[in-house]
Amino acid sequence: MSAKRKTIEDVLRERLAGDPASYYAIAKATGITHPTLMRFAKGKGGLRLSVAAKLAEHYHLELRERQE
Repeated sequence: MSAKRKTIEDVLRERLAGDPASYYAIAKATGITHPTLMRFAKGKGGLRLSVAAKLAEHYHLELRERQE
């Protein structure tokens, strides 16, 4: 039985939680509004693809096709 794969949201939330920078500083650095970032970090909402892309860029993450 295989383990459940992490979603993009899971990975981004983990990065946010592990970042020593404040949510305010991350919001300012990425151009994402502070309320949007807070809602996402607390699991109260998702992100538009364009916003998720900004966070992914901030954390130097890339989306790659899985080799099966």
